[in-house]
Amino acid sequence: MPSLAHTSIRRARLRRRIVTIPGVFLVTALLLLLLLPVLLISALIDMRYRRPLSTVRLILFTLWWLFVESFGLMVGFVLWAYFRPGKRLANQRSIQAHTVVQRNWIKALVTAARLFLGLKVKVEGDSLENKVGPFIILARHGSQGDALLIAALLGRLRIRPRVILKKELLQDPCFDVFGNRLRNYFVDRDTVDNFEEVASIGRLAADMSPYEATLIFPEGTRFSVPKLKKSIASLETTAPSRVKSAKNLRSVLPIRSPGILAVLENAPEADLIFINHVGVNQFRSIKDIWHHTPLPTDLHFKITFLPRNEVPNSVSQEELINFIDSRWEEIDDWVVMNQQALS
Repeated sequence: MPSLAHTSIRRARLRRRIVTIPGVFLVTALLLLLLLPVLLISALIDMRYRRPLSTVRLILFTLWWLFVESFGLMVGFVLWAYFRPGKRLANQRSIQAHTVVQRNWIKALVTAARLFLGLKVKVEGDSLENKVGPFIILARHGSQGDALLIAALLGRLRIRPRVILKKELLQDPCFDVFGNRLRNYFVDRDTVDNFEEVASIGRLAADMSPYEATLIFPEGTRFSVPKLKKSIASLETTAPSRVKSAKNLRSVLPIRSPGILAVLENAPEADLIFINHVGVNQFRSIKDIWHHTPLPTDLHFKITFLPRNEVPNSVSQEELINFIDSRWEEIDDWVVMNQQALS
């Protein structure tokens, strides 16, 4: 018999999808029906504000996204109909099929960003071409699209990520459907049971194959100066030994240690990969994207590979976090240097 918690989750999921899934198809149909007048109005707006077709580009990107979202949901239903009768949604064939769809869904969105928004990607640092996992990926959280962009990067390497995401992304139905059928975890940042959240994050990293990675954004949220000051004030009470390192940061937030420790503990053989980037950090709203479309600079990734045998393992948790803090300061230095180069 399903537990009360499991039943509650299923009901919440059903209530959410009753709204979001039909909503995607409805908005897609409406935009198609009104596309010509919408594009005309968009062009007039761009002429009025002397924009290089920024509004038109965003409308076309939105339409592409809606098409991709709708197609993904239809394929998701076909996969459910095929695998669900025998309760095989969690078997290896189902996981592989859903992974292929998710990978192509992400690839299609990135392609749209290249075509309509002018996205250009540059990657530097360590090559992952001949590396065999499993991996733990610690990525800087700089924009709303971090998870998609990094997943696209990993998809080219045929690495399947298990991603730790905020639960607000469940409002996107493809994230909801495919994110829940594959091994990911949606964090409830407002929960009163932080212990269970950390335990769930840790379990996500367990039993990874050589072609999998657990992707975590250890800052927990995007950077701002007020958030940095708040984090430092919190560390002064909870972890005084980390304050000095945190005060050296200028463009990233201190890592939240419980989730990192849980992932490291549950994947003791996994190598570490640090992923840093600049180029889309100014995008905090649709208005910001409009002002910067087409994108004026490359999305610049920096990849740093750290073999697990170079990570201290016979030390206290405090010393381990201090070690990662030192690497995080290097991430901050790189961000500052490259943001200055872009400005």
